[in-house]
Amino acid sequence: LMAAMWLEPSSRSLQLVFLAWAAGSSLSIVCACVSLRHTLGEVLRIRGLDWRWVRGGLGTALYFLAGTLAFRALLTIDRYLLEWSSDMATVGVYTLYIGIAMVLTSVADAGVVVRYYPALVSAYRQGDGATYRETLTRLALGICALIALFALGLLVIERPLMEFLDQPLYAEQVQVLWFLEEAMAVFNMSMVPHFVLYARKADRAILASHLFALLAFMGCALVQPAATPILSISLAVLVAMSVLAATKCALWLRGDAAGG
Repeated sequence: LMAAMWLEPSSRSLQLVFLAWAAGSSLSIVCACVSLRHTLGEVLRIRGLDWRWVRGGLGTALYFLAGTLAFRALLTIDRYLLEWSSDMATVGVYTLYIGIAMVLTSVADAGVVVRYYPALVSAYRQGDGATYRETLTRLALGICALIALFALGLLVIERPLMEFLDQPLYAEQVQVLWFLEEAMAVFNMSMVPHFVLYARKADRAILASHLFALLAFMGCALVQPAATPILSISLAVLVAMSVLAATKCALWLRGDAAGG
């Protein structure tokens, strides 16, 4: 797709991008089914299908689906609200900056979260308190270190980035980049209590925190507390992530107080 867009300007359309996503997703499902067909067939032949377990799993999955949709809604509605209150050029600036800020989440997921959270969940459910506390500490320290490194890297590239973009609008709104970076830093720190709640199977608590964050974002964004729409939306994202982190921490501490 990227090669086609590079070589043929007429192919640069959202329709083609969505079609490519759909085709890629469908192909991945087909590949997974092909890879698992023998294993699944053998399991079903020997053990049969436990429909009670399937129904229970679907019920749990709905909580995660609802929570994910609430969080993704937050990071989708922001652009529509900005377009409504400003213009497409400003939306372009915001989209670039939040894309840069969200690199932190991608790196944290790949470099820290996937390394520690399986061991964290396993230690908690096996009742291994020492390993659980040690892994939780490593997860928190790893995320904090990554946030510090990312902020330092952003300081280094900020001026060269503005020179490369060579557009006054980007330089004028560079503070938005730091608002959004702070928001993503808070979000990544919220993953520490998130996985504690996940290990405790507190699915409703996770869903509640995401819904509170969405409501906080909508309230703050509609009030327009800052001087410009783009600053207001960026501040609303930061407030939402702070509410998300605070809610998860409160639910974590409440679980500790209850002996969970």
